[in-house]
Amino acid sequence: MAIFERTPKNIGYLTVTYDELMSYSRIPELVCDNCNNLLKHDELAVVIPVLNSAYCPTCTPDYMESVKDYPEDRAIRARREEFWCNFYGIEATV
Repeated sequence: MAIFERTPKNIGYLTVTYDELMSYSRIPELVCDNCNNLLKHDELAVVIPVLNSAYCPTCTPDYMESVKDYPEDRAIRARREEFWCNFYGIEATV
């Protein structure tokens, strides 16, 4: 089941299974938006709504560290977080 959390910098992200991400994208082979390697069916991916990107377990730590809270992106970030949470039927934490 998709889980929504926030980084210490208040950036929302979702941890999802391959099948959950596939239910959204419907792309036959999912790839990491950083390394372009195929995502594996048995691993969890991380979706960062403000970036509209999904990352493999290898790339996630670096991206989670590098994502910044830009005040001008907050409205977009809130809308994208709301969209993804609504898609998966979960509540976004404030």
